[in-house]
Amino acid sequence: MVIAMTAVTPETDEEERSAILAAMNGNRNLETFIYDTLPDEQEYFVVEKDFWESWTTALAITQDGQYQIKKERKDAIDNKSLMEDMHQFRMKDLTYKQDFVLLPKYVYYPLSRWYSCDKEITRSVIQYRRERRPGDQGSGYNSQQSKRFLMSSQKFYNPNEGHFEEELVHKKGEFVYELEIYPLIFYLAVVSSSGEKPHQKAVVNGKVDFNYIRKVAKTDNLPFEELQVSRKTSLFQVLQIAAQTFQQNIKRGRLLIED
Repeated sequence: MVIAMTAVTPETDEEERSAILAAMNGNRNLETFIYDTLPDEQEYFVVEKDFWESWTTALAITQDGQYQIKKERKDAIDNKSLMEDMHQFRMKDLTYKQDFVLLPKYVYYPLSRWYSCDKEITRSVIQYRRERRPGDQGSGYNSQQSKRFLMSSQKFYNPNEGHFEEELVHKKGEFVYELEIYPLIFYLAVVSSSGEKPHQKAVVNGKVDFNYIRKVAKTDNLPFEELQVSRKTSLFQVLQIAAQTFQQNIKRGRLLIED
């Protein structure tokens, strides 16, 4: 555990394997470990699945306890391959457990230093009372779950509830702790005094038209601000962020939302 916490480079494969298993309290099932730690953590880290599969296969982190360390594994975490072009926060149309995994900090930190990681991607834990969750009426958010997640055949087994669930949640007392796998992405731009919406054509059906940006806007960067927020974020908080981003007086601002 000391090796994992300090990210000291292990001298042998066995030390590396033991360090990560110690960081997971000996639990070889990643989802079960995440479930156990949800009430105590604030965020988890995205890692491309190809790296995680390569690493666990090479060091045989299996549930049966039988293993034989192999030498073949990826030598870096290629998280940039998960990202949408030109974006800082928006990932491609990917699915949890099919394209990427989520790691707790004491597993991610040492691995990202031993193997290097080209981009840090985090996912937050949100907390709400059992009788009300983000997305209920009055919260300002559409309660429909992410279609990408519902399309996945992968579900998480909740040992306390004794059944499979579509989300990584931990119910403890009167509270629910949920790992928000798919946060919301907003694009922010200032509407001119005449009502003109700059580069409105750059977004079609909620997705960026890269041909428009490169050929019309003639840039390789997004011509507007990208914002990642939680389902718990209120519209007023989004307006506050927009006012700070564009250095505008929030009292004179209005938030116009388009699909």
